[in-house]
Amino acid sequence: MVHATGWLVAHNTALLLDPDGVTWGMEARFADTQGTFANNLTNMPIWADRDGARGASQGNVTTAQAGWFVDAVEADLHLAATATQAIDQVAPLTEVSADIDGDPRAGDAAADAGADERFELPPLDYSLFLPAIVDRL
Repeated sequence: MVHATGWLVAHNTALLLDPDGVTWGMEARFADTQGTFANNLTNMPIWADRDGARGASQGNVTTAQAGWFVDAVEADLHLAATATQAIDQVAPLTEVSADIDGDPRAGDAAADAGADERFELPPLDYSLFLPAIVDRL
């Protein structure tokens, strides 16, 4: 963020597989810049106060690994079960009630860092469907 105030950069995922020459995943720069980086997921540091910027940082995870995602090489950055350092690790933000897919964030419980809110569907209870199938026979 540069020459901006009142911004909120929240729940983004930025994974640089080849960060050669890139020092920061996100940054705020210059004294007239003020805002907050919150609940982002990256494998690069976040520089919130470069050149006098007044950026705040909360709930960011900057240690992401390619193995935390479904298929990082193909840019499928949905969280895999291995992303335990990102799953249910941050305070939910009222400003970000849904993830990148439109799925709801955690609500009162802890949210996931980054763009994706991982959830697993409960196992299907086939006994609920058996009576309907038998009735149709």
